[in-house]
Order: sequence, then C-alpha cells, then structure tokens
Amino acid sequence: GPAAVGGGGGRDRHLRDAAADGAAGLDRQPYRGAGTAGDGAAGVLAQSIGGGGGAGGGGAALAFGRDGDGTADLADLQPDDATVASSSFYPAANSWATLAYEDAWPQKGDFDFNDLVVRERFQSLLNTQGKMTGMIISGFIDARGGAFRNGFALRLIQQPTSLIKSASVTVAGTTRALEPETKQSNPVFLLWNDSATYTTTGETGSCSHFNTIKTCQNFAPVPYSLEVRFNTSIVPISHAQLDFFIFRSDFRGREIHFADYPPTDRFDKTQFGKFDDTSKIAEGRYFRTQKNLPWALKISEPWRYPREY
Repeated sequence: GPAAVGGGGGRDRHLRDAAADGAAGLDRQPYRGAGTAGDGAAGVLAQSIGGGGGAGGGGAALAFGRDGDGTADLADLQPDDATVASSSFYPAANSWATLAYEDAWPQKGDFDFNDLVVRERFQSLLNTQGKMTGMIISGFIDARGGAFRNGFALRLIQQPTSLIKSASVTVAGTTRALEPETKQSNPVFLLWNDSATYTTTGETGSCSHFNTIKTCQNFAPVPYSLEVRFNTSIVPISHAQLDFFIFRSDFRGREIHFADYPPTDRFDKTQFGKFDDTSKIAEGRYFRTQKNLPWALKISEPWRYPREY
C-alpha cells in the first residue's frame, strides 16, 4: 500500500520535499526480516515563503514557521509543534489494515480468526528532517468472538523503553494517559485489558459475542486511538516493527503474536511446545503449528472476517 506523505510546496519558491520510500506500506515481511533504515521517512525539509522584510519581520515568521522548525505554517502538519512537520501512513491515509486473532493458543481452536478482529492505521509523525518523533495508531474493534477474555497490546520492536516521552489511549471516546508496561526490554502498551469491556452486547448465549454471529444484532465498530511521543527523534520505523498481540485478561503470561514474532519479557515460556504449538526459541520459530499455521494474521486492507452460522 502506498504511504501518504504530508508537506509540500510554497507560493514563491521552495526547497524540495525530502521523502524517502514510504515505509509505511511496503513492509509485510515477518519480524526477522524487518528493517529500519529509510523506512517511512517523509517530510518537508524547508520552505521559504516570499514577503516580509528584515529582522523581526513577518516574512521570517512565515518562512520558518511560528514554531521555528523551518517549515512554513501552511505546509506544517502541526504548526505549533516544532517536533512535527509532516506524517506518513500505513496502509494509507484513507484505508486500514486488519489484525485477526485465534485465541485458543497453544491449541489450534477453530481457526476462524474472529476471536478478536481489529482495524488499524499507522501514522508516523515526522520532524522537518524526516525523523520520527512519535506516532498515532487509530482504528476500530470490529469483532469479538473468542471464548476467552483477552486484552490488546502493542510492542515497539528494537526500541528502548527510554524512547517514550508520553502516551495516551482513547477507547470508545474515553481518553487516559498510558505508561509503558514495566519489566519490559521494549516499550509495551496495553491498550485495553479486556476486549469484552468495550464490546458488550447486552445479549446472552452466542449473541453475547460481538459482530460474529450472523443471526444476532450487528453493532457499530468501537473506535480507538493511541498517540505516542518520543524523547528523541529516530529513523522512522516500519509497520513490521509494530508487534500487535493479544494476551489473556486473567493470565498476563499468555500472549498470542504473529508467526515468528517472539513474545515479550512478561510471557511464560513454559507454554511453548505444548498441544499444537511448535515454537523453538533457538530457531527463531514462534507461534506456528507443525504445518506452519499461525494464530494471528496481519492483512494490509479491510477484511471480511468469517462469521458463525
């Protein structure tokens, strides 16, 4: 999917945009193949707008922006924030990726991948130099058909916990500050602890599931967003370095990740190799069955997930 790049042109003269390959939508490879250099960089290097005169004149303010980042206000994504001038998207500014999970791990379950279905869009926030200074993840909870109660989380692979300056999450219109989870090597954010909290149907039996039973009432998807700001600017990260996973609400040590994504430090590794799981840490093999079936899918577009009949 193409990345949507912010920034662009001046009235009288301008320096060219600096846009590297758009990260955000080209990387679909598993964790072991994830790269960082050049991923998703997009931004306006500088822009000069004509008019105005000498020291203290309005022309200088227009040329360098009122936040002083060198990007003119009209082209600046956030003209009052010197750390954000433009952004790029995965899969695109007007589309979504789909994350779908089977929650019976380490058993196979029914493999309909509707135990939790989440749409998401990744927006990289970039400064004038094209470095990443934060990000916004937004989307919807589309369906919850799992037999277990599961939370939803995100880990930033290959990044230190010290990178995080601030974070907040909004689910179903309620916003709260969010701290990275403790005792983790990488930043891990628990967006919510129990998907059922936000997807209650008010029904009993099979209709207590959310948007997975064809004969039950259909509900509007539940919106969410996560905004994170960094302490320092970094080379933009790719979508493959976003490790979205689910975890058991009453057992934090049970996590379900995409195939070949290793678990977090909070995971109970004694579960590996049981029932249908064939994970082998020494081989970098994780969350696969003997026939290489995964328990989580990442699809680069909206997906019509299976329903129960």
